[in-house]
Amino acid sequence: MRCSKCGHPLDDDARFCTNCGTKVDRSEGFYENDLEKEKRSDTEILDKDEINQNEGNFSYEDQEIIEEDENVDYVEEETFDDEVENSTKATGSNKGVRNIILILLVLLLGIFSYRYYKSRPQKIDVSYYYDIELEGVDGFAKANLVFDKDKFLADNKGKIAGRDSSNKDEPYDEYLAEIIENMAPAELDKYENISNGDELTVSYTIPEDQKLDVEEKYKVEFVDPQSETVTIEGLDEVGEFDPFDYVDVSVDGVYPNNYLNIKVVDDAPEEMNFVSVSADKESKIQKGDTIKLKAEANNDTLSQNYGKKVSITGKDITIDDVPSFLADVSDLSEEDLASLKDAAKGKIEEMSLPNGVSLNDYKYVGEVLSYKENSGNELYLLYEITVAEDIEGHKGKFTFYNAVDFSDVTIGSDNLYSYMDMLYQNASHKFTKKGSTKRESLPYNAYYSVDEILKEIKTDNNKTYTEKFDPDISVYRVRTDGIANEYLSNENSILTLYENGSARYQQEFNEIFTGTWTNDGDNFYLNLDAFNKNKDLKGKVDVGKSINIPDQNQWKGEVFKIVK
Repeated sequence: MRCSKCGHPLDDDARFCTNCGTKVDRSEGFYENDLEKEKRSDTEILDKDEINQNEGNFSYEDQEIIEEDENVDYVEEETFDDEVENSTKATGSNKGVRNIILILLVLLLGIFSYRYYKSRPQKIDVSYYYDIELEGVDGFAKANLVFDKDKFLADNKGKIAGRDSSNKDEPYDEYLAEIIENMAPAELDKYENISNGDELTVSYTIPEDQKLDVEEKYKVEFVDPQSETVTIEGLDEVGEFDPFDYVDVSVDGVYPNNYLNIKVVDDAPEEMNFVSVSADKESKIQKGDTIKLKAEANNDTLSQNYGKKVSITGKDITIDDVPSFLADVSDLSEEDLASLKDAAKGKIEEMSLPNGVSLNDYKYVGEVLSYKENSGNELYLLYEITVAEDIEGHKGKFTFYNAVDFSDVTIGSDNLYSYMDMLYQNASHKFTKKGSTKRESLPYNAYYSVDEILKEIKTDNNKTYTEKFDPDISVYRVRTDGIANEYLSNENSILTLYENGSARYQQEFNEIFTGTWTNDGDNFYLNLDAFNKNKDLKGKVDVGKSINIPDQNQWKGEVFKIVK
């Protein structure tokens, strides 16, 4: 076979001419055309010039020879066609064999490549799976190297095999990830106080004995990682906060026994646990005082742990109001007095009364304040109290006095007082039942006049007393039962002396005598009907203690002692 362009001889299976590069034409009629061309080539013995030169020298014999040669050529042509046909069949058969061989070679190459790929150790570059994590602010940040296990597993899923690969379900990739993470082959040259612009160098070191053991066990090959340098940027600046925004300052106690209380509010940020706030004055705080507050903190510690530092370390505050003990009744506000009266009202309405006696009415009389500097106070609200007595053989009303005592009354405090109670004194209301001469009495916690209350209150010369009463207080200074004093004798007789000068004498066996009485200092005079109607009995008075009336006329001497 020859090239259709240049005529160069070609192999039967050639696809391109090795002389001119022309693609071999294998279309229908290819072999016939090629054979014709080859025939013409073989018969061209002389070129045209040679034929022209010898054209006139040809003889008949020559012509016959030529014709004989042509006949031979026809025979050769027919033989050649048969050879070509046989050659074409042989060539087709050879091509089928070659294709089978080629497919087998490709399969063998694939099997060999697969086995080679499977037997080749998985290469691991640990530097690819470590990231630098930063926490904190510029200048105080902390750095940490973190192994990205998820990324490692994504890249090596199913590519790691154990030494004993019979169990293909074992998660060798996860085992290897944990081993690498525990080996911690990565290390930073700086971990704390990181700032923007810092260059951190990450180096990787795998101990040789561990490396060989892991490579053999898991059929991997660790690539020697190179150190790398990272420039830090993007860290936030250190923030600031005002510590005084998170403290409440108050004054506890009552001046002068008070103290400054500095308390961190409940919703304060955690960094306030590392801030200490103090004051230049902590006790005996008065209204109008200027207090200097001071905040102390380690800003480096705050910046490192919270990314913040205190913006201010000092602040002045003025005390607007300070609780103080009431020192004068004139300083008691109408509002506070109204609150105290409400409290006293409840106490009076709860007071214990004898059977058959009920509260009828009560009236505010005034207040008395007992005050001692640095020791607190006692404020007494005085009341005139009227009760209704309704018992067998007696019905009437009785009026007496008492006071509700408030301890440590304070101005400018939520707690107006610390303690409240009524004064206590045993007293009685004496009366005679209708149709009887027997002297009866009902017990009360009571005083017969305001003067009795004042006398009991004003007992300490080291205290100051201020009071405030209704303009006409004189009416409250008289005993409500009209009795001036009452005495009991050694003979169990009762002598009652009334403010209006009348007298009542009751013997032990209930005999009652009435009359009058007077005194001129030391001397006492008693005139009783049926005893000495026309002549006074004369005795001696020990004021506030006793009366001694010796034997006179029909009178048998008796010594009377005052009844409290």
